[in-house]
Amino acid sequence: MISEKDCTKQVRQVGNQVGLLYYHFAKTLVNELGEAEGKRLILEAIRSYGNERGATIREKVENAGLELTIENFAKFSDLPSSGWEYTDEGTTYCCYAEAWMDRGVENLGRLYCEVDFALIKAYNPKIQATRVGSILDGDPCCKMVFE
Repeated sequence: MISEKDCTKQVRQVGNQVGLLYYHFAKTLVNELGEAEGKRLILEAIRSYGNERGATIREKVENAGLELTIENFAKFSDLPSSGWEYTDEGTTYCCYAEAWMDRGVENLGRLYCEVDFALIKAYNPKIQATRVGSILDGDPCCKMVFE
């Protein structure tokens, strides 16, 4: 049995590595193809990734016989419950953001964060999502509102 503290530490290590891997892929695309084309391809890949994840969550909610609400989206989320930190206001710690901020590449990190919009759209296109805060922009938390 692993303690919650050790679990959180290990999830954060993996999360930081995923953020670092994304950074190197994104940086390579921008360096090799130029900023406009590199960012276009990053967004294409991120949206594809979000679409797949959102569709998988939608399928799980539908298989459970539940409505495609934002509450049910959260119940079937594919993110680990350890590693990130949350409050009622939003996400106050993100392993990925830490890796990007340590390298001063918040601009590339913001491209990754577009995954949230693709996830929601693939899950239920009737739900409108708006980002109202981002750690990468210096806000105290990442927060989205849903309509």
